[in-house]
Amino acid sequence: MTPENFVSINNLSKSYTEGKNQLKVLSHTSLQIQAGQFIALLGRSGSGKSTLLNLIAGIDTPTEGSIRIGTRNLTELSETDRTLFRREHIGFIFQSFNLIPTLTVRENLLLPLELNPQHKANKQESVNQLLTQLKLSNRIDSFPDRLSGGEQQRIAIARALIHQPLLVLADEPTGNLDDNTSTIVVDLLEKMVRQAGHTMIVATHSKSMASNADRVLSIHEGHLVEIT
Repeated sequence: MTPENFVSINNLSKSYTEGKNQLKVLSHTSLQIQAGQFIALLGRSGSGKSTLLNLIAGIDTPTEGSIRIGTRNLTELSETDRTLFRREHIGFIFQSFNLIPTLTVRENLLLPLELNPQHKANKQESVNQLLTQLKLSNRIDSFPDRLSGGEQQRIAIARALIHQPLLVLADEPTGNLDDNTSTIVVDLLEKMVRQAGHTMIVATHSKSMASNADRVLSIHEGHLVEIT
């Protein structure tokens, strides 16, 4: 599942109904992303960055248009099939970490592997290797509320990458972190994604993250505009 244009977005529109009004967030926009590219997505709050990531992840569905990842057209899949596809092929990193508070670090990282039948073997070894990379081996039995914000986000990155997804999506992954911690997390995320050869799309306000991207895009009046 690695054609040259790995993510293909064609004539994509998304509208929401608010009372009697129709709010159009994306309007007939298209984008082609090659396998292995790191894309930074800029735009003011409310411009549609999160909406676009949710559409690409199959969490939401478009009003018009299509989204193809590899050989699969997500807009033709049922909600169940989109969920299964996302579990197997997509890693999602959220601004708010979204770790399960009642599970330890170990259990949070094992969960994506438990949900993927093809990753049944060597689960604990995968967890140990990632935590060693993150320099968080000593936190393996800690609960999320015992971790700093930077540690929680590093665990969230590990959870998104542990099942070796083909596509990584990150929605303001440093939005809740201070500048110094943000720099550490940005460098770590980029290093791990590039080493693994993943394709990554990051919605961000971070200029340092955008400066390291292969391409920088912005959403303006519902359309994707390439900056560099």
